[in-house]
Amino acid sequence: MGISICWDNPEKTVIRYDFGQSWTWDDFWAALKADDELIGSVDHIVHLIFDFRQARFVPPNPGSKFRMLADQISDRIGLIIIVGANAWFLTVSQMFLELYGPKIKGIRGVKFVLSLEEARSIIACYSPQLGVV
Repeated sequence: MGISICWDNPEKTVIRYDFGQSWTWDDFWAALKADDELIGSVDHIVHLIFDFRQARFVPPNPGSKFRMLADQISDRIGLIIIVGANAWFLTVSQMFLELYGPKIKGIRGVKFVLSLEEARSIIACYSPQLGVV
């Protein structure tokens, strides 16, 4: 299983990516294309949950792939919540955010959590005026 993507709530304000045990960068780019279609179907900010709890590894060269990702993020993305990232992926993600975070327009914040419940709770408490709670 690569990556599945779906609305996480009936209001269509949260998209959830479920990363399987083994996934590829091609799977990721395909999921991003599906993400663009979902975001394009609504006229409001959409938060993203990336659920890595089942993923065993991150494919090679994440730094160069993250650099490409920075240029493709929609300005209608709200929070990005990463669930269950291992220590290595957490470190790489934090380096990406330090390098590219200020250049990415639209993202309202990135959080790393252990569970979907925690991710959904953070999103439920989010206020555009206050930022990440």
